[in-house]
Amino acid sequence: MKKQFVLLMTLFYAVLFVLLFYHQYLGLNLFLFELAAITILIFVLKRIPKGMVSKTVLLGTLLSGAAVVINYSAFAIFINICSFYLYTGVLVYPEAKSVLTSAGLAITNSFQSFVVFFQSFGNLGGTSKGIRWFLKFLKIGLLPLLVLVLFVIIYKTSNPIFSKGLTSIGDFLDTYLNGFFAHFKVEWFWWFVAGLILSIIVFMSARNQTIIDTETRANEQLYRVRNNRDKLFFRLNSLKNEYKSALILLVLLNLLLLVVNLIDIYWVWFNFEWNGEYLKQFVHEGTYLLILSILISMAIVLFFFRRNLNFFPNNTSLKKLAYVWLAQNAVLAVSVGIRNLWYIHYFALAYKRIGVLFFLVLTLYGMFTIYQKVSSQKSLFYMLRTNNLAIYSLLIAMALFNWDVIIARYNFNHYKQSFVHLDFLASLSYKALPYLDKTMDELVEIKQVQDTLFPFEEHYMTIDLYHEKIEAKKEKFLLEYTEKNLLSWNLAEANAYKKLKYASK
Repeated sequence: MKKQFVLLMTLFYAVLFVLLFYHQYLGLNLFLFELAAITILIFVLKRIPKGMVSKTVLLGTLLSGAAVVINYSAFAIFINICSFYLYTGVLVYPEAKSVLTSAGLAITNSFQSFVVFFQSFGNLGGTSKGIRWFLKFLKIGLLPLLVLVLFVIIYKTSNPIFSKGLTSIGDFLDTYLNGFFAHFKVEWFWWFVAGLILSIIVFMSARNQTIIDTETRANEQLYRVRNNRDKLFFRLNSLKNEYKSALILLVLLNLLLLVVNLIDIYWVWFNFEWNGEYLKQFVHEGTYLLILSILISMAIVLFFFRRNLNFFPNNTSLKKLAYVWLAQNAVLAVSVGIRNLWYIHYFALAYKRIGVLFFLVLTLYGMFTIYQKVSSQKSLFYMLRTNNLAIYSLLIAMALFNWDVIIARYNFNHYKQSFVHLDFLASLSYKALPYLDKTMDELVEIKQVQDTLFPFEEHYMTIDLYHEKIEAKKEKFLLEYTEKNLLSWNLAEANAYKKLKYASK
């Protein structure tokens, strides 16, 4: 009976997919679709999250879904869809300790769940003869039909004559079977198929025992490995040599990084002076190279403390040097952050500059977990588990902000100190329009200040062209917004529409 009910929920969810998304923009419908699935899974099917990862992914999916409705950014939509997909892996094995495990199970479940779906038809002997015949037809014919649809789409896209023929058939059906298709459209069927595929992945969970067993065997604590190979090839002298090599390398690297950090602290932290250049070498190339050096530095510590060197007698000096090395790299990360802040101060906000700040937060956390690994003799599994969860949590946090609005407001509010890149601002989404919409008088004033502060040789968008583009963008948005219904609603664009309509009165 339970399998029959799960199958019924799968079909119902496919129908819900059509009702919510057919000819609709993404918005409130995406959140309602995911909320319906989570409600059915937890309260009806009793698939309750158990571990920290399961609960975190559930919370992240709900928060990012709410962020889609509130902020309506492409980033929030992407993160929410990824999180919901990750949640399908959580459903397979709610006790998972690692986000990586859930991701692996989500991928394998995307294929194995269809086997479970077709097998479920074999367990419906108690149903009526008509229903059994229909289910048998689905079991036999659905897979060939799905494959047929795939090849029809491929051939339609690649062959214009075939595409024209399909269009003619559609016109014929629409003309001569108008009474039927007035109530049912063929397009709905393909949407139902798409919804059914997604529903199968969500409700028909299939375990990949290999992935689960791999995590079950993993241990967060390192243990000393003693075997004959150690005695034959890696004698104590070899371990001593590795210890000495690590000691010398960390001493030299610490001295080198100390010089770099002292220069950065003096020049970047306290005595930076901008002389009108673009800061590309200072920030772009410099930042990427410093980030690369930090990652390599973290890899060096992980390499030396991967095995029995953790248990080497009197390795206190090496551990202290590793702590100093991590601390100095943390200082370097702060220096990169300050470089980025100087860049923002003079050239305002942009997506990459915001991304660098979040990446540095993640890097500092990664260094902390390496410190934990060295001091408490943790394993690589511990590193993967903690850092994957941190990456996921940080991406969810980033999705909670309306970055286009933040960027537009900040950049125009700071035009007296920061470069206003009109080309970039004109490309921001509709929801930032109220803050991008400036009168010609305001733009003229901004241009006068900008010409004094930033006498660049490069040519950027003129204020006349910017004003023209924003006016056209406003007109297009106001027209498109009136065509949306409640299912496509989102708060960010609703606020933008309200402010623009109010300003035009």
